[in-house]
Amino acid sequence: MLETDTAKRDITLVVIGLLAAGFFYWFYGSVHPLGTADGSLGEDTAQSISSQELTRLGYATASDALTTFRTNNSVLEARQRNPADDSIIVRLQDRQSYFVAPAFYWHSQQVLTADERSRALMGGDAVDSTVEVVLSESGEFIALYNSEAIFPSRVMELPFLEEIFPEHAGQLQSYRTDSNIFDQFHFQINSSRNGLGTSENQFVLSREDVIRLAEYHLDETVWPLDYFSLSDIESIVYHGVDLARVEYTGGDSDQIVLAMEMLPTGALLSLSYNFTTDENESAISDIRIGTVTTVALLFAIWVLVLLFVRIRLRLIDTKLAVLIAVLAGFLLPLVGLLEWIYSIFFTFDEFTLQTIFWDLFQFGFLASLGSLFFFTTTAVGDSITRDNWLEKLRTFDLIRLGKVYNRPVGLMVIRGVAWSYIMIILFGFIFYMMPDGYLNVSEQFRSDRTILPSVSVLIINLLLFLFITQALLLILVGKLRAFTKKGIWIVLLVGTVSAVIGFLPVNIGPWYVDMTVGGLVGLAIGWIYLKEDYLTILLALILLGMHLMSASGWVMATSPDSSVFYVSLLFTVILIGIGAYGLYRGQPIDQLPEYVPDYINDLKKDERVKQELQIARKVQQSFLPETMPVGNGMEFAAICKPAYETGGDYYDFIGIDDDKHAITIGDVSGKGIEAAFYMTFTKGVLHALCSSSGSTVDILAKINELFLKNARKGTFISLIFGVIDTTRNTFRFSRGGHNPILHFSAEEGVLKEHRPPGIGLGMAPDGIFRKNMQETEISLKSGDLIVLFTDGVVEATNARGKFYGDKRLHGVIKRHSRRSAEEILNAIAADLYKFAEGSDPHDDMTAIVIKKQ
Repeated sequence: MLETDTAKRDITLVVIGLLAAGFFYWFYGSVHPLGTADGSLGEDTAQSISSQELTRLGYATASDALTTFRTNNSVLEARQRNPADDSIIVRLQDRQSYFVAPAFYWHSQQVLTADERSRALMGGDAVDSTVEVVLSESGEFIALYNSEAIFPSRVMELPFLEEIFPEHAGQLQSYRTDSNIFDQFHFQINSSRNGLGTSENQFVLSREDVIRLAEYHLDETVWPLDYFSLSDIESIVYHGVDLARVEYTGGDSDQIVLAMEMLPTGALLSLSYNFTTDENESAISDIRIGTVTTVALLFAIWVLVLLFVRIRLRLIDTKLAVLIAVLAGFLLPLVGLLEWIYSIFFTFDEFTLQTIFWDLFQFGFLASLGSLFFFTTTAVGDSITRDNWLEKLRTFDLIRLGKVYNRPVGLMVIRGVAWSYIMIILFGFIFYMMPDGYLNVSEQFRSDRTILPSVSVLIINLLLFLFITQALLLILVGKLRAFTKKGIWIVLLVGTVSAVIGFLPVNIGPWYVDMTVGGLVGLAIGWIYLKEDYLTILLALILLGMHLMSASGWVMATSPDSSVFYVSLLFTVILIGIGAYGLYRGQPIDQLPEYVPDYINDLKKDERVKQELQIARKVQQSFLPETMPVGNGMEFAAICKPAYETGGDYYDFIGIDDDKHAITIGDVSGKGIEAAFYMTFTKGVLHALCSSSGSTVDILAKINELFLKNARKGTFISLIFGVIDTTRNTFRFSRGGHNPILHFSAEEGVLKEHRPPGIGLGMAPDGIFRKNMQETEISLKSGDLIVLFTDGVVEATNARGKFYGDKRLHGVIKRHSRRSAEEILNAIAADLYKFAEGSDPHDDMTAIVIKKQ
C-alpha cells in the first residue's frame, strides 16, 4: 500500500476505518435495543422456574424442554418510540417500583403428559403435547400458551375453592381424585351468587367468582391488577366441560390485551397476552411493500428484455452467469435448510413424510428460482458494466483469472473492510440523529432457530448484497453511465433506489426514518462507488450486513448469538490478513494479465472475419466487368448480388474481336468463401481458353477437365458459356447444367426456354461430359431479348416461404420487353425486392439481359 499511487489516501482510509471500528463497538450498544436486555437469569434457571410454575398450576411435565430468550417486537417498538408512554411503563402508587410491559422474555416450551382425565374427555385423542411458558427477564410468570387445551393433572385449585366455598372444605377435598369432577363444577356467568346448585353436590361459580378467580391467578404473574380493566367474560364448553374466558385490557388505547381460560375447578388452562401496534404504520408499510414489489416486477421484466437482446447480440458471458447461478442455487435454499434441520432435531415441531417431501420441493423450487434470478442479473450486469465502465470490474476479473494474492486484490480487501466500518458508523450517526427512529430485532436469536448461524449470516449477506449491487450498480448505474458520466446523477440514483427498497438488513421504523437512513447511506455508497471498484463496494456491504446482524452477539451480555459475533469478527480479521498478505507480497498491477471474456474474443474474431469477407467481396466484385460491352445494335445489362459477403455466382463478358463477345454466367455449389474461390478459379481458366478457337462445348469440356483435377470432390459448377455475334445476330452457346436461357421473340411476342442437354462442370469425366453436351444457336431479330439467370432468382423466397418462380419472372420480362436492357433488369430486381417483403435472400442472385436493338 505504501508503494501505490494512492498511498496517502489509503493510509488515511485505514486509519479512519480503525477509528470507526472502535467507535462502533463502543457506541452501537447504546442505541441497539438489545443493549437494554438482561439475559443473566440464564437458560437453565429460566427452564427450572418454568417447570416450577407448571407444577404450581398442576401440570405434569416430562423431562423434555426447550427454553430461549426472545423479543416482543410490538412492545419493543413502543418502548423505543416513546420511553415515557404510560401504556408501556406504569408507576404504581402502592409500590416503590414500576411496571414495564415485557419487551424481552424467556420462552420455555415443555412437554406435558396427558393424564387419564384429558384422554377421557377428548375421546382418547389427547396425546402428550407441549405448552409454552413465558417468563419476564427476571423470571416472573407472564403467560401460559396451551394450544391443545391439555388439562392439568391437578385440576382443583383448592385454596381458591375453599375461599369461595368455606363451608364445604371437607367435601371439596373428597373431589380431588374424582374422575367425574366436572359433573359437579360449573360456571353461571350471568349469576350474581355462588354456592350449591339446586341439585345436591353441584358447585356453581358466578360472574363475581370468575373475576375473583382471574385476579387470583393474575396475582401470581407480572401483570399488575390495578393497571388493567375487565373487558369481557364469557362461558364456553370444551368437550362437555365448562370453561370461562376472561379478557382484560390496559393502556390508554387498550394496547395490552390479557386473555385467560379457566376451569370451574379453579385451574388455569391458558393465559395469553397481545400488544397491539400502530395500524397507520402497518398500512404505510403495506403500501411501501406493494410499491417496491411492483417496481421490482417491472425491473425484472426490463432486465429479461435486456438479457434476450444481449444474447442475440452475443454480448453475454454465459460461463460467469452459470457459475454464479449454480452457486446461488445452492446457497439460497441452504439458509432455509439449516433452519429446517434445526426444527427437526432441536424443537418439538412435528413432521410427517408428506410435509418433509413438500419442504424439500420448496427448497428445490427456491434453488431454481434463485438460479434464474442470479443468472439474469449476473449476465446483464457484467455485460452492461463491461461496455460502459470496464475499470469497475478490474479486481473482479483478476479473481476470475485465479489471481487472488496480488496488490490490487489486497488493496481492494483492505479498502472494503475500512469502508464497511465507516458506513456502519455513518448509519449509526444518521439513525442517532433521527429522534423518532427505532430498531426492531428478530423475535428469536439466530442461534435459537438455525444450525450453523454464522454460516447463515454470511450466506444471507452474500446473496442479498450480490443481488442488490448487481441490479443497482452493474445494471442501473451501468445503463446510466452510457448516457452521462456526471457523478452527481450516479450518486442520486443510488441514493433514491436505496431509500425506496430499504436494503439494510435491520428493521428500522417508522417508515420515513427507514427511507431517510437508507437514502443517506445510499448516497454515501454512490459516492464511494465513484472512487472504488465494484468488488470493493460488494465486500464493504457484505461486511456491513454481517456487522449489523452479528451485533446481537455482543450488545447484550450472555447473548446466545455470541458465537455469531466472534465468527463474524474472525472472518473480518482473516480478510484483513489476506488483504495485507496480497498487498505486501503480491504482484503489482503492471505484472498482472487482463481478463477478456470469451464473447469479446469471439466478437473480435467475427469482426476480423467480417473485415476479411468485406475485402474478399471487394476483390470478387472487382473480377466482375466494370462496364458493359458496346457494339453494333446490342444492349447489355447485368447484376450480381451475393447472399453473403462473398458468393459463388459469376458472370462475365469477354471480348473476342470487334464483332464477337463471349458471355458466361455460372453458379458454384455452396456459398461463401469456398464458392467464391472456385468461381475465381473458373474465371481465370475461362479467360485463358477464350483466346483459343473451338466450339463452346470444347471450352466447357476443357474447364471441366481442369476443375475435376483441382476442385474438392462433390463441388461442381452450373455454367452457360456462349458467344454472341453482332454481325450475324446470333447467340451460340452450351449449357453445363445451368438454368434455361430465356429468349423473347419480339416478332412473335413469345417467350421461349432453351434447355439443350448438358451437365454441371465437375460432375463427370471428359468422355461422359462431352457426350451429354450440345451447342445451340439462337438467331436474334430487332427487339428480341436473351435473359440468363442463376437459380437464386427463381428460387428466391418471401417471409411466407413462397418461391418467386419462373412464371413470375416470365411475366416481368413480357411486361417490360419494350424497354431497354437496363430498364428490364431494374424491373426484375424491383419485383424481386417487392416479392421478398424485406426477408433476406438465401442464395446469390445473378442475371444478364441482352437486347437486340
